[in-house]
Amino acid sequence: MESVHPLVQSDLLKESSSEELRGIEASGDSSGGRLATRAALATTAESKSRLGNIQSLRGLTICLIVMTHTTIAPFHSHTLNHYIKDTLNNTTCIFTFIAGYLFQYLHKRYQFGDYFRKKYTNVLLPYIVTCAYSVYVSAQYHRDAYAWLDNHSFIYRVAWLYLHPAAQVNYPLWFMGMIVLLYLSAPVFSAIVRHPRWYLVIVPLVCLSALIHRSALDENYSLIHMWVYFIPIYMSGMWFSQQGEQKLTALLRDSPYLAIGLCFMALISLPMLTSIWHTGNYAEPGYFTFRTGVVDWNLIDKLVLAMFLVVALRHFPAIVGRTLDPLGNTSFAIYFVHYYWIRALANLRPFSTVLGTDGHHYTDPVHCLLLTATVIAASHGTAVLVKFLAPNHHRMLIGY
Repeated sequence: MESVHPLVQSDLLKESSSEELRGIEASGDSSGGRLATRAALATTAESKSRLGNIQSLRGLTICLIVMTHTTIAPFHSHTLNHYIKDTLNNTTCIFTFIAGYLFQYLHKRYQFGDYFRKKYTNVLLPYIVTCAYSVYVSAQYHRDAYAWLDNHSFIYRVAWLYLHPAAQVNYPLWFMGMIVLLYLSAPVFSAIVRHPRWYLVIVPLVCLSALIHRSALDENYSLIHMWVYFIPIYMSGMWFSQQGEQKLTALLRDSPYLAIGLCFMALISLPMLTSIWHTGNYAEPGYFTFRTGVVDWNLIDKLVLAMFLVVALRHFPAIVGRTLDPLGNTSFAIYFVHYYWIRALANLRPFSTVLGTDGHHYTDPVHCLLLTATVIAASHGTAVLVKFLAPNHHRMLIGY
């Protein structure tokens, strides 16, 4: 996830528009000036359309990520449950793709010092604040495979858990360690943006990630492993913003239903095909262990889906904007706190699971959707409430 806040993006667009208008005024009333006016207005409209589109995609992606954590065997058919698992898992790839897209899109304003200052304010501080309770509980009571931490002081355990978010109760925050390493790689990514031919390295890197798979979220978790896995996804977002989106948009400009069909294929058909070999994330305890299969088809699926979604959402700005943009605005905050709400609600009767005769826990589709909608609404409401109560510090408190 790119930490550039939606309001910051809006400010950038306003500044860009002001610069364009000043250029228009300087051009006078000549035909050349009128042409410049039309060109500037078209550029501004296109910029707003692209950022609005990405904002909607952020909203959709956070819904899929929450659903990943709230959907527990909604059907008594193992085949259907496996398919749903394949469809939802690894949607973090889409968030990483968006982060790379925004890095390239805003690259003209990239300055090393300012870039990291914003990351600290908009990403690291909210992480430190929102996971404080999770770190405390994990350090004090909930260690499981990390029982060896008992040999160290409470302060050491707290510091270790902040640096290893995958070991916390709020384990979805594992993403933070990986994304920080991507932020630290910004100078390299900046050089690639300036030399687009270097994007060719994405092809072998995607092949590498598809073979090494994700790192398992257990005692074998490796931050470096996860960083290597997500590098080509981040770079793919950069490439798509700089070159690929224009080409794919031109190809599907007059075919919105073809774009939707391609999304449907990536979302529905590919998981059905790949579930023949494996179900869920391809998570490994090390490099090239192939415990869950040889090729990580889930990675390929989500990468293709991200590209098609960017283009498909452009055809329905009014519909998706009203629904998804508010969630896109609070996507970071929802990501930080949604698992707290899941833990709080999961034991309530409307959301609880049932133990089947085969020893597996089941629920039903209605309860899964109800829990998902409740968690998203509660997390979004938490972000809005924090902003209302702390109007000058809300970004550093909750990332919104």
